[in-house]
Amino acid sequence: MNRQIRAFLFDFDDTLGDRRIYAYRTYRKAIQKVTSQLDPFLLEVYTQTCIILDQHSATNKNFVRDGILKKYGIDLGENFND
Repeated sequence: MNRQIRAFLFDFDDTLGDRRIYAYRTYRKAIQKVTSQLDPFLLEVYTQTCIILDQHSATNKNFVRDGILKKYGIDLGENFND
């Protein structure tokens, strides 16, 4: 019997890579994208706040976006959840 493979499924979170590292880098880049010449300390504060709000991906990314906007006035954009 000849069977074709039609799809591969992966559990990305902590199976193929360290989610904490990828999440940290992604949030950091998102903040840097919408802010200019940000103090390194504040960048770290904002990034860590995103990580806390993210709750190891247990929340919707819009929750993270709205939390950062409310707390710091930083708009990560409507497409942030994408």
